[in-house]
Amino acid sequence: VGIIIITYNQPDLLHRQLDCLHRFCKDEYKVIVVDNSTDVEARTAIKYHARKETYIRSKASGTNGSESHAFAANLSFAKYKDDFDYLFWLDHDCFPVAPFSVAEILKDKLAAGLLQAKHKTYFWPGCFMVDASKKMEIDFSVSLGLDTGGGTYKLLEGNSEESFVFFSEVYEQNPYFHKSQYNFYSVIDDKFMHFIAASNWSNANDHQERLNSLYNILQNKCVAA
Repeated sequence: VGIIIITYNQPDLLHRQLDCLHRFCKDEYKVIVVDNSTDVEARTAIKYHARKETYIRSKASGTNGSESHAFAANLSFAKYKDDFDYLFWLDHDCFPVAPFSVAEILKDKLAAGLLQAKHKTYFWPGCFMVDASKKMEIDFSVSLGLDTGGGTYKLLEGNSEESFVFFSEVYEQNPYFHKSQYNFYSVIDDKFMHFIAASNWSNANDHQERLNSLYNILQNKCVAA
């Protein structure tokens, strides 16, 4: 399994995520860190945390966050699609909190993930698995007015529903933080915890306080597991 982490200016997230991966992933796997950061100090710290992993730096030409994210995801697919039986894309703010196996989840399926829906239905790329041995073309492009991963609508429209595993998502209130509308997180299939808005695209002044509260919840979930 190739586990592809796309990270952006948040080395502390990556540090904790790698710890969770090494604890909970049951597959034989290799981690590829795609550093999409714009901050020099963050890049230095991310490269340090990824020193035992495969590290590549990406540099999107645009300033749009969705397009930058899509560029990094498509780059990683192009580079590694022939190197692994399975590929698993994980955003830097999505953490394993229970034992999991990509091979067991997929079995004979083409892909697994969370669905997003606008005028087209597509996979959210922050927790997305594919059977790379099937030699499918995966497109994460921002297209047709859709967000990052929008291009995966073609994968869904070209195959039956039985070809996929669709994850479920439950939103849980953060009991330790009440200062903004982002006083919640999500749990995906009881296996992954998503720190929603962890990259602080909302520019909240109390962002670090919120992250610290989420780290405490993450730690408690990992201890319970």
